[in-house]
Amino acid sequence: MVKYFNEWLFTRIDYENKYYIKDVLNEMINHIINFVNRYDEIKFCYDLATVKGKFYHCIYDTYYLKNQCNFDDSDDMYEYFSLKFSEDIVDIFLEFKEISKRNNLSLFHQRNDCSLYIQDFLFTILSVEDPYYDTDDSIDEENNLDIHIDETNI
Repeated sequence: MVKYFNEWLFTRIDYENKYYIKDVLNEMINHIINFVNRYDEIKFCYDLATVKGKFYHCIYDTYYLKNQCNFDDSDDMYEYFSLKFSEDIVDIFLEFKEISKRNNLSLFHQRNDCSLYIQDFLFTILSVEDPYYDTDDSIDEENNLDIHIDETNI
């Protein structure tokens, strides 16, 4: 299986002498990196080399081999993540489709291809800050407000 994956990854792009599927995927991963860098509340759980490797395998398994992912969306943060970032993720998916088309690849152009698999992948490699988590500082600020009420004007 690894042999086929590596052969696929180093398949030359039509009309290009030294441009491979791996190069196209690197172009795509740059859109993910830009997406993550735009938001303070998300960050990668892994180093960039690991993220790239996971991305290559995700695209190979999901969009090339058409294997179904068994993603568990029961995490409470998944709903928050999908609602907050779904528009960005759809934009990333559409950019992936354009990159694929420009390089004469059929990735992301099949009947059932959608951004959901990209969203699931991103959720597995990203750490999402919990918006419902109150820090001790905010609790202290609330207590501080109660203490410093000027009662002379009441």
